[in-house]
This record gives sequence, structure tokens and C-alpha cells, in this order.
Amino acid sequence: MPETSDSPLSAPYNGAHRQIHARLDALEGLRTDYAAFLRAHSVREDDLSNWQLVLTEAVVNAIKHGCADDPMANIGVSWQAAEGEVRLTVEDPGTGPAEELVCAPSLPRDPLSEHGRGLFLIRSFADDWRHWRSPAGYRLEVIKRHPSMPEPESTLDLLDNTVEELTNSYENLSAFYRLGDGLARAESLSDFLEQALGDLERTVGNAQLSISFKPDIVDALGADIEQMPAIRPQRELGQAQTEALRQEAEFIWERSEEVAEDLPLARFACGVCIPIQAGGNTRGLITVARQEARPFNTGELNTIRTFADILGIAVLNARNTVARSREARALRELEIASEIQKTLLPLPVVKPDPRWRLTTRREGAREVAGDYVGAVQSRNGDLHLVIVDVMGKGVSASFLAGMFRTAFTISLTFQYSPVGLMMALNRTLVAQLGDLTMFATCALARIPAGLDRIEIVNAGHCPAVLLREDGQVAQVSSSGPPLGLFADASYEAEMLHLHSGDKLFLVTDGLYEWYENGEAWGWEALVDFLAEQRSAPGEGVWGCLCDRMAHTSGGEPADDRTFLCWELLA
Repeated sequence: MPETSDSPLSAPYNGAHRQIHARLDALEGLRTDYAAFLRAHSVREDDLSNWQLVLTEAVVNAIKHGCADDPMANIGVSWQAAEGEVRLTVEDPGTGPAEELVCAPSLPRDPLSEHGRGLFLIRSFADDWRHWRSPAGYRLEVIKRHPSMPEPESTLDLLDNTVEELTNSYENLSAFYRLGDGLARAESLSDFLEQALGDLERTVGNAQLSISFKPDIVDALGADIEQMPAIRPQRELGQAQTEALRQEAEFIWERSEEVAEDLPLARFACGVCIPIQAGGNTRGLITVARQEARPFNTGELNTIRTFADILGIAVLNARNTVARSREARALRELEIASEIQKTLLPLPVVKPDPRWRLTTRREGAREVAGDYVGAVQSRNGDLHLVIVDVMGKGVSASFLAGMFRTAFTISLTFQYSPVGLMMALNRTLVAQLGDLTMFATCALARIPAGLDRIEIVNAGHCPAVLLREDGQVAQVSSSGPPLGLFADASYEAEMLHLHSGDKLFLVTDGLYEWYENGEAWGWEALVDFLAEQRSAPGEGVWGCLCDRMAHTSGGEPADDRTFLCWELLA
């Protein structure tokens, strides 16, 4: 562990000195001690965070540059507070940064770089900074004035402050229990607000209260909240209120001159704006203001803060209740859509043939999609295989896939060629969709009754894969745009000869657009996987693929996963 020591020449309240080895693991202890020191001097939290950043940058520079990453080199770090200012000093055995960098520090050209920013940040924050070079090394001193920082108190002052703090804590705790009980008993957020605002008005006396919620909160909570007298729309906030909401920080004024240019607040002699926070986010702002010049005491401020905290919990609870209700309705709609999908888009059933085997599977995502897989034999014995993926999710995508299924079945009666069939399907969808911005990708294959060849047409879909028994792979990519976009679109068919043991795979993107160990699996990985499984039947390939996705991607599929495998057995 790095060595640390407090200087005996200064009391812990006024300052401290640390001697550490040049190792990054010493930083966390330094930051903790320095934060405790700053809080003891009532330094504001935003300034405290900036001071910690300055400390980190200065010490890291000393380790990396002053000590050249030598873990046995020593660095001195000290801090003092006196007369309304804080000083931080860092010493290392190096020669310090280049003079031109000291004179005009700047950010690195790469905004994402974590190097080269230290002196710029320090100089931007500090009211004054100084540095010295000597044979013993380099010394950097950063100074920041904090006018509101109190001087050390006498024992009597500390006792009085302790009694006052205990009194305020009791009042704050009492307010917490009253407001908490009101929240538990209230039947709605508006009921709680009516009760709590009355209680708060009695506590803070003659003051005006107003609450402004962010627009998404108002939208979620409904009109009954928006119409309450104390609720003010965010657009009516003044500059100081808007800034308090943006910075998620309190704003307190004790003289009307401080808000003289802020129209909504100018008529009030004093007041406070406190953000309403819950769940790690700011939900709105409460403003309490007086026309009389009687600033709020600590107890009153703590009560207002408590009200803001409880109100944040109430808002989050009410919003979650609304969200759960909407989710319940959405889940019911999802169940209905799923039933529609099962009815409109069943998996195909074809007459068995001892010469070939067909496997079709579909694993539905939580959100209904528009995948369709079909297999239909025409009157002359030709087998038509098709797979479709409709852009979008939900009921509309399912209906479009159902529309395609109907058009596909009807078009087969006209004995089209594969290209003619694809063009007929495209014209039908264009006519039906009109101006709707929807489309469908499609891969279509026809296998004549003689089983000597296969003709494949691809309209914007991922490639069809023909896997030979000897391991060779043929892929048929898209020859035209997706269906439903252009009435005059043209397509081309690719003909491949068939041999015993050949397998045709048609899939949708849900089978390759997933993540394995944090990395996208991708199309090439799927093709390699299919090649590795060339000796397995279609059902076995599907099972192994599902196992791999379940074990590595985790969670429910984000998209439907649709699979077709046709195998020539003899």
C-alpha cells in the first residue's frame, strides 16, 4: 500500500499532506479524503466534483509524466483552506510540462481522447494556478475561491449548530412521516398533492407554491394533474427556474434584486426552486416564494426538500402504474396479434414424398412480426417453396404477410414461371399497399416433379443456400428490389442442378442477426454453421441452431426466426 502521512503543522480541518508512491491505486483514497475535507468546509457538491477531477488529473499527470510510471517514485499532495479559498498542491520529481503547454493549455484534437486534457481542465476551473521548477522536481498549485466557505467554528458555535441541526432533523423527519403517510393513504396522485400542498403551506407560512412537471410526466399522468391550480406548465418557467431544472440543482434567492430580470419571480422577495427527482432522473421542479423579505430557514428548506423527495416517489409510482396499465393492454393486443398470426400464417403442410424431406419451423419473438414460410405443390407436381419477411412489426406486418400468402396461393393457379410468379406477386402488393411505406423481402424456389433442378428467384431477401453433399455451397442472392415498392420491378431466376443429398435452406434475418458473446453473429457465421451440419437432417440443424442461440445470445429473440430446409433424399 502507498505510504500516506498527515502534516503535524496543520490541523485536519485546515489542511492535510499526503506522501504517496506513484501508483494509480492510491488515487481512490486521496479522492475520498479530499472530498471529506471539502465537505467539512461546506464546498458545494458541483465544485466538489470539479475539485476531485482536478485532483485526479494533477496526480495522474504526476504519475505518468513526472514519475515516468515508476511505482517507487514519490508524489506529494497537500490541501489547505483559509480565508474563503482552497489550495491544492501536487509535487513530483519531474521537470513539468512544456512551457508552451503551460502558457496556452488546450484540449486534444480527438474529443474522445483521455490524454492531454489535464492542464486545460485545471486552468478552466481554477481562479489562480502557479507552478515551479527546481532541481528537486515540479510543483503545481491550484487555487479556487469559495466566498461562502465558513471559517472554523468555536466549540460554543459548534454546540449551537448541533442543537439546531438536531431540531431541523426532527422537523424534517416529522415532515417525512406525515407526507409518507399521506402518500400511502391517497387514492391517486392528485389526492396526495391536495393533502400534501396544504400541509406544506401550513409549514412554510405565507408563501406561494407551484409545481412544474416535465412534459413526458404530464402526458403520462393525465389531465387531472395538469388542471390542478398549483401546477404550472414548463413553458411558463422563468430563466432561473429553467436553469435549476436543466442543471438539476437548487436555486435559492434571498433578495428581490437577484431575480429582478426574471419576470415570473421578480415580484417575490425570496424563494427556493428545488428539483423533483426520482429513479435517478429529474421529473420536475417545485418553487416556493414569499413576497415578504423573510428568507426560509433551514427547517423550512428541509421540509420543502422532503416534500420534493416524496413527490418524486409519488410521481414515479403513478407513472409506473399508468405504464403497467398500458403494458397490460399492449400484452393483450400482442396475444390477439399472435393468434392472428397463427391463423393467417400457419406452417405449411404438404403431401409426403419418399424422395425428399421438408422441415419448416418458426420461433416467434415477443413482438409479432411478418415472417411467412410456405410450401405448395401445383397440379403438375412442381413444388414451390417461399419465405417472406415483411418490414415492420405488429398486426399490420402480420396482415401484409397474410395478404402475400393469399396472393401466392392464387397466383400458383396461373402456372407462372418463377420469375413470372415473383412479378405477379409484386404487382399485387404494390396495388394493395398504395401509398403505405411497407414492403416485403422474398425468396422463391421451384422444384420440378422430376427433381433434376431447382429454380430460385430472390427479391431483396438474404441469399438462398444450396448445400451440396460434398460440402460445396451455392448462394443465390437478390436480383431485384423487395416486393411492394415498384410496379415495374424485374427479377431473374437462377437454375441449379440437383443431386442426391443436396439441401436447400431459406431463412429470415432473425437466424443470423443476433449476438454471441457480445459480437454480432452474422450471415457468414450462419453459412459456416450450415456447412458444418451438412450430414444432419433439417430437424437436427434447427435444433442445434436453437441450442446455440439460447446458450449464447440469452433472452427472448428480438425478431421472428423462420427456417426452411428441403432435402433431396434419392
